[in-house]
Amino acid sequence: MRKEIMDRFQSDNSLIPVFEGKTNRETFRKVPFGQVLTLDEIEQRLRAQLRYQRERKGVKIVQLANFVGITANVFRRYECDDANMSVSRMLHVCEILSINPIDLIFDSAPHLWGKSYESALNVKDIVSLILDMEENDLRTIKDFLYSAYSHARPEKAKKTAKQVENIGNNVSKVE
Repeated sequence: MRKEIMDRFQSDNSLIPVFEGKTNRETFRKVPFGQVLTLDEIEQRLRAQLRYQRERKGVKIVQLANFVGITANVFRRYECDDANMSVSRMLHVCEILSINPIDLIFDSAPHLWGKSYESALNVKDIVSLILDMEENDLRTIKDFLYSAYSHARPEKAKKTAKQVENIGNNVSKVE
């Protein structure tokens, strides 16, 4: 029974078996845009983007390391293949550099934002535009999107609206 559930999950999510890393253990991945990147390749892309974003902002390793609260040697290892950055550290770096996390991770996994590379780029560009908008413009865009979505997919629109409401309620509790 359990194997049937796993097989169905694998099939429903278009997962294929691959062998990763030094242990050469079987893991499951998607085939984004016809190519599966190894986890090492993903890490290399993350490192390159981290370096690019830091340099683009004109920040030296020593400066960024101080802002993040680690040594320059540790941060250098994040950029030079010796250490993997935690998600919380990555978010902290994005916060310090005032960059959107998508800008840091998009090149490593564009398939998470669209079914084709072009659609993924469109989503990335739309998110960038939205982040620069004023509050009133955001409300207008949100209302437009809800309206368009509810006409295209009425069954999903109610569920999405409820999820957004729940997120808003949870954020209010934190504040």
